[in-house]
Amino acid sequence: QTGLLLRSDLVNRQLEIIEQYLFVSIQIGSEITDQELEAVSASEDLQLFGNNTPLSAPVQESNWNVSRLPDGYQLTKHIRRMSPMDAGEVEHMVFTDGLSTVSIFFKAANTDQSDMTGPSKMGAVHAYRRTIENYRVTVMGEVPAVTVEYLAMGVKYSN
Repeated sequence: QTGLLLRSDLVNRQLEIIEQYLFVSIQIGSEITDQELEAVSASEDLQLFGNNTPLSAPVQESNWNVSRLPDGYQLTKHIRRMSPMDAGEVEHMVFTDGLSTVSIFFKAANTDQSDMTGPSKMGAVHAYRRTIENYRVTVMGEVPAVTVEYLAMGVKYSN
């Protein structure tokens, strides 16, 4: 009646469940009080560190293109932001089919980074990493391994 997804099973190619998301109990249509929406920390207690550079900004022009997408996927976000691990900049694209989401990260390669390339997995999250034009390209999401590899192989760089 509401269109809210109540249960989702992520399965592998053998249709074995590898992750399950479901509501055990849910109440739809209840009132949310103003108090429940209030911030936990007072803004005067927060302290900002660093410079005044925006943490992220929409990308207007990019050298990156994803030449092929799985059916139903579309770009929903494309930003540049500062890397949380170092002073470098990361370009980030987000694609979704309305149910699953895949992120693609582009970061200048440096000697401190792992040389890991190819597929990897942590739980239901699959990733695929490759190097293009001295950039580390990482595709990751709670999607099948073939999906992240398909996207990674469709990434193109142009000057």
